[in-house]
Amino acid sequence: MPIPARKWALSNKTTTPGCQEQPALNRRTGWTTTIKNGGGRGATLSDKTARKEYGLTEDEIIDAINAGSLDYRVGSVYGTPWFRLLRREVEHLVEVRRGRPYLDERRAKAELAKVDADLTRLRGDVAVLEERRSKLLAELSG
Repeated sequence: MPIPARKWALSNKTTTPGCQEQPALNRRTGWTTTIKNGGGRGATLSDKTARKEYGLTEDEIIDAINAGSLDYRVGSVYGTPWFRLLRREVEHLVEVRRGRPYLDERRAKAELAKVDADLTRLRGDVAVLEERRSKLLAELSG
């Protein structure tokens, strides 16, 4: 993955329209966020996740970074570089390029996948608990 010419696209103000202009530095990520949008869990995502969840291509992400519409940080796992992106800026990019209905559909699909994964995990937990319950009841009655 080629790293864009602009290494840091960070500023003291957010670039997303409609945000309050009250910058606050997030100590964990080092990004300037606004009180309205906040940071928190799920505020950032990798470029691979952005491609998977929102249907973006690597070239679209790199072009947006070079154009200044996406802030990013470079991460590396076992020597493989990746970009950490702000979710709200990725969503804004998708909305501008592909429209609001497309973004809403992608959000719904991502949430559905998350719910399905949680249900699968919980069904396994319920099965384990039911088995443990039956063993305990057998010990009590036996």
